[in-house]
Amino acid sequence: MTQLLLEVKKITDFKSLPDGKIREAIQKMKRKLKLKTDEEFYYYIKFQPYSKILFHQYLCDVLNTRSKFFKDEDTFEILRKEFIPEIIRKREDDKSLRILFLGCRTGEEFYSFIFLMSAYFWQVLHDWDVVFYGVEPSDYWIKEAKKGVYNIEKSVNMDTKMYERVFRVAKHQLLFSVDFKKKMKIRFENLPFKIILQKSLPDDVFDIILCREMIFREEPQNFEKLLNFLKERLREAGIITTFDIYIPDGYKFFDVVKKEGRYFYRK
Repeated sequence: MTQLLLEVKKITDFKSLPDGKIREAIQKMKRKLKLKTDEEFYYYIKFQPYSKILFHQYLCDVLNTRSKFFKDEDTFEILRKEFIPEIIRKREDDKSLRILFLGCRTGEEFYSFIFLMSAYFWQVLHDWDVVFYGVEPSDYWIKEAKKGVYNIEKSVNMDTKMYERVFRVAKHQLLFSVDFKKKMKIRFENLPFKIILQKSLPDDVFDIILCREMIFREEPQNFEKLLNFLKERLREAGIITTFDIYIPDGYKFFDVVKKEGRYFYRK
């Protein structure tokens, strides 16, 4: 394992993380992919497409860095300034938007995107038909997302005005305000990604598809197939983003996929 650890750190650029956490992520990934030996794991992570992306997601798991409000605030800001206004312009005739979040977990990041749309675009969208879909393969996580009840500590990254607009506080818990729930059309679907690959989605076409890192962890071998399938479901000017797809020491990247191509952004 010592030699494998050195090789993995060299290949993936995760030199600054604790050895114990890297070992734990290796073991989790080996079990999931049914890789029996260190040698099999080494060749997988060195030569398989997207293997580094997948390994990063397992590291996120063991480091417990998931599911926070506005965890990807810088990514949301780029989407808000560069992509969402164009999408809204393209939909002005029929005044409808369909937004899909794949891998919504317990809902914090899914709701963060809804907060963003509410805060910056609702003056335009208030009379539109806007539906937000959260899709999650885990029964447990989808139940938590549907409840939408969070510890008050979760509000730490939130803008005060946004916090006051969408939440009320009861017994040290954050609960969505009645007005916010009435205003938003929010739907949740408990769908394994294998079902999605069989062309089952909660709507026919979408304007924004946000793919959380879970798609890499659950279906790494089918990632390109899933991505191509999702591209077919985009409306004009629609986008797919997988958020942070690879984080070597000191750098962050995320990608935006349109019908005509794929673009990588360094943050």
